[in-house]
Amino acid sequence: MNTKTEPFGNLVYQGRKSLGLTQNELAERIGIEASTISRIENGTRKKLGYQLVFKLKTSLQISEPKDGFKF
Repeated sequence: MNTKTEPFGNLVYQGRKSLGLTQNELAERIGIEASTISRIENGTRKKLGYQLVFKLKTSLQISEPKDGFKF
């Protein structure tokens, strides 16, 4: 049984792909730069504000794991 929480960037990538969105489309949808989406997905942007996390999880329909997100 895998008890490790999946990194948030992976969840963003998977959610974006499942909705058929490009990084540019997602960025435009939530009002940020596409380069920020790229850094979140590849794990180089570690510090994310609550509002950004909320916008991403809402836009991508990501459910928060019971043990929280891993950044």
